[in-house]
Amino acid sequence: MTIEGARPRATLANVEILRFVAAFLVLVEHLLHAFERGYVHTGALHSPVPVLWRSGVDIFFVISGFIMLHVSGNSFGSTASAKDFIVRRIIRVVPMYWLFTSLMVAAALALPGRVNNAALDPAHVGLSYLFIPWPRPDGQLLPPLGPGWTLNFEMFFYAVFAIGLCFRRTAGLALIGGIFALAILLGRVFGLGLGPFVFWTQPIIIEFLFGIGLAALFGRGIRLGALARIGLIAAGVVLGGYAELQDFSFGTRWLWAGVPSLMIAAGVILGPELPDSRLRRWLIVGGGASYALYLSHLFSLKAMGIVWQKIGIQSSLGFLIVAGTAAVLGAVLVHLYVETPMIRVARRLLTRGQRDASTSP
Repeated sequence: MTIEGARPRATLANVEILRFVAAFLVLVEHLLHAFERGYVHTGALHSPVPVLWRSGVDIFFVISGFIMLHVSGNSFGSTASAKDFIVRRIIRVVPMYWLFTSLMVAAALALPGRVNNAALDPAHVGLSYLFIPWPRPDGQLLPPLGPGWTLNFEMFFYAVFAIGLCFRRTAGLALIGGIFALAILLGRVFGLGLGPFVFWTQPIIIEFLFGIGLAALFGRGIRLGALARIGLIAAGVVLGGYAELQDFSFGTRWLWAGVPSLMIAAGVILGPELPDSRLRRWLIVGGGASYALYLSHLFSLKAMGIVWQKIGIQSSLGFLIVAGTAAVLGAVLVHLYVETPMIRVARRLLTRGQRDASTSP
């Protein structure tokens, strides 16, 4: 382990690459679900080795905690910083989420037979636009756009982090940790039953604190040697694979998926950036498009499934490769020609000359 001079606002290629890896894991998980649930009639396809594909979400949460502290630098102790932080988060997250939520609602209304859980409730739909978890007609706390459940946690984290920014760094970080601990305690002890509270008090929010801790180490200049980093990544993958074979509850997900995700993230981030290469540049492009991939991939997979069945090809592996590639390429196009212009417009409307919000993750 070595200690280097900290660069609190440096652009981190490794983090961008890890974001793409996380989004790709989610993509593969949903591709495998398509086979398991019969959405694609090409026969079953299972992962040849136990891989915790769903941990892509947990890696995202760790990255989120890391990035929030990393880009905040010395911005603690200011209500103006808290306001600026929230505005940046709105610019980055809300427009795309509203767009794809609206597309999902429109699809459910127009093609109820082709959309899973197509039953819509006005209160459920309306609150989903505000990132407030509310039971859908079947009782599950999922928004119309299924992957959006993670954004409900993200927005809760952003709100708590903004509160912490109002105080000096040490006190603010302690307050963030205290609010999370209190939320989990209230949820476990009192069993808060109302939708938003039972959701926001889930222990999975600990994964954001994992990311904050990782950012604190990074900010102090802590770097790991190659053997330590490879060992952490390998151990994280193995532990995640073991967890995939077990029947763990969502309440302990922070442990069986969060800890391996932290290990993988630490192995990637606490080391030198990958040397420049064409592959590295493409992975960074994928990292930039990771949010677009996360929101759009279900649409891509559904469309490809319809086309695949029309053509009549019975290759499960072929669908996995073609649909996965189409989802990634489609996400890059969405990022370049939809997401980026939307962020530009939102920035003009909300910042009024504030510094460029596009540097936010």
